[in-house]
Amino acid sequence: MEAGIVFDPVREEMFAAARGRGAFLNDNPINVSGINSLKEAVVATGFYYDRGEIMRKTLQSIERLFEANIHGMRRLGSAALDLCWVACGRFDAYFEYTLSTWDFAAGMLIVEEAGGCCSDQAGGSLDLNSSGIAVSNGNFHHDFLELVGWR
Repeated sequence: MEAGIVFDPVREEMFAAARGRGAFLNDNPINVSGINSLKEAVVATGFYYDRGEIMRKTLQSIERLFEANIHGMRRLGSAALDLCWVACGRFDAYFEYTLSTWDFAAGMLIVEEAGGCCSDQAGGSLDLNSSGIAVSNGNFHHDFLELVGWR
């Protein structure tokens, strides 16, 4: 069985999922948001420690998102929690170009079980060997990838 758990000690929130059994926040079922366009979306991102090409790529993608007139942009600092916030509808999408498996594995399952869409930064299948990630509620994932996908 595949299972994932992310705990936020500041908010005392436990996000959990098991493949085929749904996603939960403190034992209550959660789902991704129902918005249908990027113009309504609140998007989160993260910044890799390298201040070179990856930083420039992230900033360029943020610029494209704002040019597409997204509703807002957020940066919290934990990829695992960013994914969980997409899963429960607090955010509508998230991307980051360089992550380690432990940063996203549990959150990926939680998003998928909450009804969201996860892919690598090129739009391919997200798996434990991926390093970049694009996540959304699924309603505008293709449009999101057009703006944040690795080019």
